Amino acid sequence: MTERKTGSIRKELWGSVEGVIEKGSLVRDEEGASAVLVDEDGVRVRVKGYGDAFSGLVETAADAGGNVIFQGHIRPRGEGDPVRLAVRIMGPVELTGKVSDIRRSAEGAEARIGFWMMREIASSEGEVHLFGTGVNVSGPDADALSGLREGDRVRLEARHGEEGFIATSPVSVLPSQDIDEPTM
Repeated sequence: MTERKTGSIRKELWGSVEGVIEKGSLVRDEEGASAVLVDEDGVRVRVKGYGDAFSGLVETAADAGGNVIFQGHIRPRGEGDPVRLAVRIMGPVELTGKVSDIRRSAEGAEARIGFWMMREIASSEGEVHLFGTGVNVSGPDADALSGLREGDRVRLEARHGEEGFIATSPVSVLPSQDIDEPTM
């Protein structure tokens, strides 16, 4: 997760965390519910759901146990405090779109593939809008994409990362579909 600073004003960024809620860390107060999430590297992140809807996401995850993904606004932290995330979404988001600009890891290195995609998002009126989105895939899921080509249409689940989205599911290559390219 990253924070940008413009002059003396901090701008909150959208980000995500993935891990397990630390047992006994759930706290409820007048603003909502918070807990400490510990990622696979042992990094602790304070996640907080403000208001009934968002605090319910934190409480549900704490009650269920196991691995969880939270996405939301990264909050500034105080001295010695863990990074904080204001929860807006629990779980990954689904991405669908056309692939371009494929980058693969070097031979012999850990399997990684990165690509740019034109993400398809339907409006409430049914129109499809296209947004450029970076995606990163690693491990066996990256190995499985050895035949991926520019122009392929894909679908995957992902969470926000520092350099685009991070795949949390295998990438499915879809049949081609005619989508008008956006006008800039």
